[in-house]
Amino acid sequence: KEILAVQKQLAAKRKKESSELFLLNNLDLEIDLTQSIVQDLKQETREKEHRIAKIEQDLTEAQEKLLRLKDTLKKRLVYFYKYGRIKDIELLLTARSINQGLMWIEYQKRLDDHDHRNFKQIIAKEKQIAHDQELKNIELQNHKVLLAEKLAKERALYQKRKQRKKVLASIRKDTKLLAQ
Repeated sequence: KEILAVQKQLAAKRKKESSELFLLNNLDLEIDLTQSIVQDLKQETREKEHRIAKIEQDLTEAQEKLLRLKDTLKKRLVYFYKYGRIKDIELLLTARSINQGLMWIEYQKRLDDHDHRNFKQIIAKEKQIAHDQELKNIELQNHKVLLAEKLAKERALYQKRKQRKKVLASIRKDTKLLAQ
């Protein structure tokens, strides 16, 4: 009876050993998949950092253009403040012909339209810069959080694997003892 009981325990231990081996193999597969995902995420992070560098370069260019537009508009406003419409009227009155006066009025109209477009561009550029900066920060932050989660999962899987190996070693030791 004792021999039969030991043989049953031995069979149970062997069954548990094969079950643990199966679980350990599954953990190894899960770890491999997680490592693959982590590598992909790291590659994606590098690509995003390159894209962010490009966005930052574009932002720098946009900010420089914005400064140029503001400077141009500032100069035009200072000129208009200093000389106002009096200078415009003087130039209109000193025109040699009606055609030259009409051309000068058309030129002033186009100049005003250009200033108005510049002003709209300044506002649009400021909004675009703020939006791009915010998107860049959000995207990078989200990606870092995802990568950190995957790395934590990978560490947890390694810990689980370590525990499973200990359990497997214990089962094998018990099996060996029972067999003896």
